[in-house]
Amino acid sequence: NLNFLNFKKILIFNEDYINYLNNFSLKNKKIFVYTRSNTKNKINNFNWIYTFSGTKDKKLSSKLLKYLLILKKLNKLNKISFKGHPYWKYEDVGKDFLKILSKNYIKYQFIKNFENIDYMSYYGVITSPSTILLESSFNNPAIKLIGIKQNKNLTSGCLFEFYKIINKKIIWEPNINNLRKYLLKKK
Repeated sequence: NLNFLNFKKILIFNEDYINYLNNFSLKNKKIFVYTRSNTKNKINNFNWIYTFSGTKDKKLSSKLLKYLLILKKLNKLNKISFKGHPYWKYEDVGKDFLKILSKNYIKYQFIKNFENIDYMSYYGVITSPSTILLESSFNNPAIKLIGIKQNKNLTSGCLFEFYKIINKKIIWEPNINNLRKYLLKKK
């Protein structure tokens, strides 16, 4: 119940939350949408970014490889950028995994963990449930989002609500057919 707070304005960072807020009676409250993105910029590449907090989980890396190979087959992959978590200690991407990428002619690069991500220069994001999905869609509403489910709980309550709201903008556990359809959709 949001009515117990004494406020007149609500500032949200994603248009999809308007639908969520419609579930509440917000009499005399004004809702403003704040976005940093410039949707006039067209992405002219198929560069993807993979964010990780550091795990050598073989299931996770095999899913990532599967999605990269599908993207390559669909001609929707130029390069994958890896970025570690800026605050947590993490393990590097394994050398064996990088050898597999090279063997499959998949170009890659690393972004320093303390550098900001310029989401307007990426076609898509691949990640496990994290705030990156929210951050990337805020900075670039047209960005493609591939989510990798893990065996653990999905995420915090607030992010879970966000995922429910924008479920159509994130593709979870794709195969070649539904990923092809998803990449053709315009947002």
